[in-house]
Amino acid sequence: MYCWKMMNIDRQFGRARMNSWAFIIVILSFIGAFLMTEWVLNPDLSDSMLVLVVFILFVQPSSIAFEVLPFLFSKKKARIGIRYVSHLPYLAIHYPTQVKKYIMLLSLFFPFVGVTVSCILLLFFFPQYAHFICMAFALNNGLCFKHFLYITILAKAPKRAVIERRSGQYEILVQQMTDTRHSL
Repeated sequence: MYCWKMMNIDRQFGRARMNSWAFIIVILSFIGAFLMTEWVLNPDLSDSMLVLVVFILFVQPSSIAFEVLPFLFSKKKARIGIRYVSHLPYLAIHYPTQVKKYIMLLSLFFPFVGVTVSCILLLFFFPQYAHFICMAFALNNGLCFKHFLYITILAKAPKRAVIERRSGQYEILVQQMTDTRHSL
């Protein structure tokens, strides 16, 4: 196998730029979602701060859970672990050594679809918390921004590519084709 491409979005675009774009996406997603919700549902809003905390604490673990689902369906073992950054815990996924392209694409796309559908359903069942649900939706869009950048790179990879994670970056590996017509 040879390395078709190495992906390290943080190094390629810069962490500050990535965080800035993610923040802009969060703000624009919230504005768009909240305006649409107000226009369609026109709910009487509740201001319970406890619900806000629950929704915000719910976003990252649910996003990680949706990211692991394709691995469970394909019978690959992906583990969820806790990492600490500046003494703050967050969930992280430990992938298998080599992952097929379509499983990785599903794993990157599922958090966006899963949390978005969940938020839409929650909007219809609990319209009084529409502003909190829109915040959770927008926060998930910001978290998924990096996933979409990886998806755009992976979509261009060969069909039978295998993705491997090494030292904080992804490598797209492709099986080297051998020409058997001219061998004796």
